[in-house]
Amino acid sequence: MTQNWMYTWVDVDATINRALGSDWPKWLLGTSAYFDGLVVTVKTKTSRESVYEALSLWFGPRYEREHGLLLDGSPEHPRVMPVFIEEGEEGQEPKVKELKPFFRDVAMLPTGSSGVVLPHPFPDNTPAILAFYSFKGGVGRTTHLIGFLRSLSERGLKALVIDADLEAPGLTYLAGAESSYTGTDFSFVDLLALAHSENDEGSEMALSSAAHALKRQTLSVRINDQEIDHFILPAFRSDEQSLSIDIRPEHLVSGADRHWAVAELLGELGRRLDVDVVLVDLRAGLSELASPILFDPRVQRFLITTPGKQSVQGTKIVLGELAKVAPISMRDDLYDPSVIISFVLQDVSESEFVSDIITSLYHSYPQDGEHAVGADSIDLPRIEIEQTSFAQELLYLSSMTDALSKVQNSNICKVASRLTVDISSRITRTTSNSQSAVSYDSVRKTLESLATDVEFAESGRGDKFLRIAPLRALARQFQDTVPTAVVVGNKGAGKTYTCLQVVRSGKWSRFVERVWEIGSVTVPSAADDVLIWPLFQSTNLKAAAKDIVDACRKNTADELGIIDPMGSIEAEDAIRESLRETLADETWWRHRWFTIIAKSLRLPILGENDSAGRVLQYLREKQKRLLIVIDGLEDLFPALQSSPNQQTALRALLQGIPNYLRESPNSPLGALIFVRADLVKNAIPQNTGQFLRLYAPFSLRWSEEEALRLAVWLCQTAGLSFDRLAETLTIEQARAFLVSVWGLKLGPDSSREARSAEWVIAALSDFRGQIQARDLVRFFRYAAADSRNAGVQDRLLAPRSVRDAITPCSKEKIEEIVQEIDALREIFPKLQQATNKRIPFDAASSGVTVAEIRFLEDIGVVIEDRGEYFMPEIFRLGLGFQLSQGARPRVLTLARRALSQ
Repeated sequence: MTQNWMYTWVDVDATINRALGSDWPKWLLGTSAYFDGLVVTVKTKTSRESVYEALSLWFGPRYEREHGLLLDGSPEHPRVMPVFIEEGEEGQEPKVKELKPFFRDVAMLPTGSSGVVLPHPFPDNTPAILAFYSFKGGVGRTTHLIGFLRSLSERGLKALVIDADLEAPGLTYLAGAESSYTGTDFSFVDLLALAHSENDEGSEMALSSAAHALKRQTLSVRINDQEIDHFILPAFRSDEQSLSIDIRPEHLVSGADRHWAVAELLGELGRRLDVDVVLVDLRAGLSELASPILFDPRVQRFLITTPGKQSVQGTKIVLGELAKVAPISMRDDLYDPSVIISFVLQDVSESEFVSDIITSLYHSYPQDGEHAVGADSIDLPRIEIEQTSFAQELLYLSSMTDALSKVQNSNICKVASRLTVDISSRITRTTSNSQSAVSYDSVRKTLESLATDVEFAESGRGDKFLRIAPLRALARQFQDTVPTAVVVGNKGAGKTYTCLQVVRSGKWSRFVERVWEIGSVTVPSAADDVLIWPLFQSTNLKAAAKDIVDACRKNTADELGIIDPMGSIEAEDAIRESLRETLADETWWRHRWFTIIAKSLRLPILGENDSAGRVLQYLREKQKRLLIVIDGLEDLFPALQSSPNQQTALRALLQGIPNYLRESPNSPLGALIFVRADLVKNAIPQNTGQFLRLYAPFSLRWSEEEALRLAVWLCQTAGLSFDRLAETLTIEQARAFLVSVWGLKLGPDSSREARSAEWVIAALSDFRGQIQARDLVRFFRYAAADSRNAGVQDRLLAPRSVRDAITPCSKEKIEEIVQEIDALREIFPKLQQATNKRIPFDAASSGVTVAEIRFLEDIGVVIEDRGEYFMPEIFRLGLGFQLSQGARPRVLTLARRALSQ
């Protein structure tokens, strides 16, 4: 093939290797290129014509049979490289060049090559090896290693820390500045020298000497009131040694059958020191100082880059080379690399600039699809990409202790915890889950039943609830006062379910106690308690739920001495009758709401304006406090979007009633109103944001952290044994606990499948970063039901069942959101009937108008990216769209950006 760059004799071997890979002609025994010619060794009796044809194929017009290879020179000094064809000895085997884990060797491989023979698995009990690399220096590589060390220390894990940067040894000097560091008698250079000098394949003498010396080279780290001694192997033991290096890692792998010896040496040293993990700081750049570790897929490799163009471009080059030695499907002990983008400023972290960088990095390490379930799979890219923020204090580190202290305040440790959860997953699974595998089937059955009960609050069958942050905020703020608040949430966020839990409690103090079972709280005495009065409820309540409402209303009526109180149907009729008053303003409606409340209590009133005062007077005379609970407003105002009268009525309820009650000193009356977010926007078009901020602490908006806690709570309630309450878990702890539920990954823990927690959250979230409780609960219903016959015993939910559960969730999501949002009744059929149903999709050809696209963007159904439109999985599958080739990384990037906002 024609080359357009300066072509020298050095390029000849690379050209042949790129052309052939490992698929050599049967007649070819080997090639050798030198400055004075190319030697092609062939089998005896090989036709010269076959060789000429091959040379023409390899080199194109650069090869001339009469002259040889035309190299680049100048018109005055043309350069030609002669080609010599030699026959080998009879019976001689091809001398195929055995590639080693060096940049110069791997670079000769074509993309997608299988020319490198991957190493054998590490021996059992070998600690995890984590290597940190960067194309450029100064990007925070060593700082990130220290952040990982702190994160691992917080889990109580012991490490061997190795400074393998023989040209700029940062860890060596940070450790040397520590008073608690016990000495530098032995270095990484010493280990390489001893191992290189041995004929013994196992380097027994080197390892024995190293282990003996390192037991005196420890750094004591105090984290969370526990002290851990980590072993430190510096690059050099003295400045003099650093200036006279005669041994390098590449020397150790040059011998036959020793290509992967460096990682094996470090892993065995870690095993002898009984550490949990080995951390290695590699040399930056395209350096053979780093390559023996960097190209070893048994090592978990973290590539650090800033968003700078040079750093990103270099990282993409390295990713492309690492892809040539990517793990194969039958090897679960091998790892794809991870990338961390460092020094990301907060104001650009979610920008298109960073999003484009992430997508380009994904494409530099192609997803080969060999573990995907199909062309339309939701599988995540093989490499993981994280961001860490810029922190000025991390630019100046004086010692290891100083560095460990400063990284605590950055997000490096949080990222480290996510990327290393598999290291401690086996320990976590043992300590956090005592559930016997043989009893998983009974838990699956219970989980399916529980999820069915909880999925639709209208059934009234669920009597337990997760004490999420909004409920804790309600209980804390109104611990000893009558609540007055509006609880906003989308359809499926848990409004009706939460409302029924309040009503089920009968009295506010009981609900507060139920919320604060995880802690202590002071509740009012029984005589001063707040009674609960359910005024309106969803018309879809089933018999069991209606019984809960009726029981609460009866008990409250008895305590207030009310005979034959107004029921929900009468109250609803009163509202519908009032809506006929087309000239009513907000003041009129505020009075009317209080009138309906008074009538529901069978209180005599003199006039509309008298209602509010009469209710307050009545409660004070009775020395009682009362909480009005309202839900099901979408049933009362079915035409809210187009009816100004209904908008006025709802606005008076949401704003006028709470404002009046707050302005009444020591009001014995309160109101807890559950309302859908879209109803709020229609009723309060002006200053909607201000209204939502007022009640933001009580808003039922499910973050990734709360969603994972809900997942833990569901499994815990179903009978899976955890030693911590779901409400007390951090997001990292929730992920760790859920390893026993859906595995670390959707396959064996060390496989290249997607991480289960990340996959589930990404699949169920929209492009506004929202995930609805009902979708997650429904997911567990389907996954648990399907897992009952899967025969899987290493986790609660089978990987295939987890994957398959998303499609029915998406279909039901489509059906429900159409009921919630009228506009979608016209838009979704257009998308479902589109001729080209692939993601990304073209808005013009789909039949959807510009205004409709903007609306879909507002509610998180689509997102625009450089003129193309993408759709999250929770909508895509239900609408019948497929992913185009290469779209998966972009969907993931956009979903992550939405979740972090």
